[in-house]
Amino acid sequence: MTRDELAHLLRAACTITGDRDVLVVGSQSILGTFDEADLPPTATASIEADIAFLDDADRSKADDVEGAIGELSAFHQTNGVYAEGVHIDTAIYLPPGWRDRLISWPLRAAAPADPRFLEPHDLAVAKLGARREKDLVFVDALIQANLLNPTVLRERCALLPEKHALVRRRVSGFLANYSK
Repeated sequence: MTRDELAHLLRAACTITGDRDVLVVGSQSILGTFDEADLPPTATASIEADIAFLDDADRSKADDVEGAIGELSAFHQTNGVYAEGVHIDTAIYLPPGWRDRLISWPLRAAAPADPRFLEPHDLAVAKLGARREKDLVFVDALIQANLLNPTVLRERCALLPEKHALVRRRVSGFLANYSK
């Protein structure tokens, strides 16, 4: 996915819901910080963006997005990319303080949407917590491209609450492959 494709999804999500406060929580959140030309191909391989809203207690906005521009929709068929409407609670492994570290997009291509993106290290911790093979490959590619700092990842991982102790151990094991 490119930034232009993501901006198109964000504009559509904003139009569908009437809510400008769009949050990208999945792997394509990385496009809020880096241009696709600066990212390894693995980081932009997905044709799907996980889109949430900061104010969506009943998940209706996520459902509306899913129905209108989700997988197999006319939007997907026409544009080759789609949005998965998700509730913010799906990102269960985000380190405390993540909301204070959200990235705003300096590009106005998504207007009228005012999108926010996870800070890359917070995104990586969430991906490592999910521990799917594609997530491990994603984080490894970003580390190898020097776009993530393993020390910051360790610090953010240490912030996870005690209920995620197993995730902290798994992330520490993953990061053991990288120099301190």
